[in-house]
Amino acid sequence: MYVLKYATLICLCLVVATMACGGRSNGAPSPAPTSTPTSTATPAYTTYVSEEHGFSISYPSDWKIEDTCTQCGGPLFALKTPYECQNTSTKFELRKENLSPVEIMETRDLFESKIQEALSNLEQYTPIFTQEVIAYERNAIKHTFTYTAEVVIFITMLIVVDNDTCWYVACTCAEDCAGQCEEIFDDIAGSFHILNP
Repeated sequence: MYVLKYATLICLCLVVATMACGGRSNGAPSPAPTSTPTSTATPAYTTYVSEEHGFSISYPSDWKIEDTCTQCGGPLFALKTPYECQNTSTKFELRKENLSPVEIMETRDLFESKIQEALSNLEQYTPIFTQEVIAYERNAIKHTFTYTAEVVIFITMLIVVDNDTCWYVACTCAEDCAGQCEEIFDDIAGSFHILNP
């Protein structure tokens, strides 16, 4: 039952990855939180703050914020690069999932018992590496894998559990553009902050 929930969430990420290869989203846009230039990051970065969803994140100023539809299962925040690689755009998104009392556990345990199992049930899933890291002073998992749809899609994902919430930060691109994805993922994911309630 819980594996199905994570499989659904991961499939949503894969749909976004497939859309990065030419598809379109038809969801209604959610209200846009404030975007303000930041003085603490490099001058080429902008900080996006969502008081409503409780996070902030910095991103390259030339990237485009995409409309999202959280009511229809879309991400809380989505970015697209202004340039293409192999006729696709690198996409970046942030999602969160409220955990039931049974699912509240450490990030590594959640990854191993639920998320990894859901991913391994996908026929075209190929893990590349998994690494335990620290994100916003919390234990996190950085997981990189490929998934084959119309093209081979390279996905790097950061998973962080904060109390009863699981945060997913993901970057998707065509496999041939993986270097582009990896170069920027750590900077953007590293700027992710959970706001105090």
